[in-house]
Amino acid sequence: MDTILRDKIIKDLEKTGFGSEMRAIREFLKRNWNCTGNFSYFDKDAQISREGDLHASRRRLRNIDMPKAVIFWFHIVGEVKKSESPWVVFKEDLSSKSDLWTTDTWQNLTYYHHLPCYASDLNEYITQDSLLTRLRWARYGVHESFKNPDKLSRWYSSFVSTCKASEHVLASESSGKDSEREKTSDVFKDPPYLLFVMPVVILDGPLFSAEITDAGDIHIKEIEAAPFKFHFRNMNYDRRYYRLDLVKLSALGKYIDSCNSRQDKIFQAILEKSGLEP
Repeated sequence: MDTILRDKIIKDLEKTGFGSEMRAIREFLKRNWNCTGNFSYFDKDAQISREGDLHASRRRLRNIDMPKAVIFWFHIVGEVKKSESPWVVFKEDLSSKSDLWTTDTWQNLTYYHHLPCYASDLNEYITQDSLLTRLRWARYGVHESFKNPDKLSRWYSSFVSTCKASEHVLASESSGKDSEREKTSDVFKDPPYLLFVMPVVILDGPLFSAEITDAGDIHIKEIEAAPFKFHFRNMNYDRRYYRLDLVKLSALGKYIDSCNSRQDKIFQAILEKSGLEP
């Protein structure tokens, strides 16, 4: 193969962001997640199908009595953005507020049926390894440094696209399933099923936080990830807000590992409350 042509193709892939997408997908595959790029989702606002950057999933399963099994699917729906200019997120410190502000449970995109307990009994396990709970701060906006004022913001459109794609995955993966949400007398008549969908924007570029100090100065700090309560709502998407995480590509592996731990702890709790674990 002609080396000049090869180098031009690689340079083009890097410039357009496809190289970043390929690296993000590789991080999931290295950790034994199912992951695909350029998946299709339906945009209810535009009434058209669109392409998302990546959709990853991991299943935990415990057989009870074939074909019955306890099942927990964790999905991550991601948009990948490449930027040479820094993204700066505005920090809201939640450390002085009550734990309600950093509790990260059923306000996420979830679906479940036939849990062996009340949903609230799983709160402590769902929130344990959450980025929001660990950091105890949230972001309320993003500034794309050095962007020309006449150019559209990329961060907002990527957040909206990720939320819409996540809603599509939630709806399609839960379609046709019984939406029973109460405690059942016989959990194994219809085994527990839990579905968790996390919108994530992956940034291949510099990421910083900005906050005002007690002295009134602006403090800038380089960070690896930021949790958001992203407010997006209209007649087709009517949630109060979305729990969304912004993660640097270089820190994606660490983030996936924390999602593994989060899923494992929740699944273990479901097994214990089902009487399948001591």
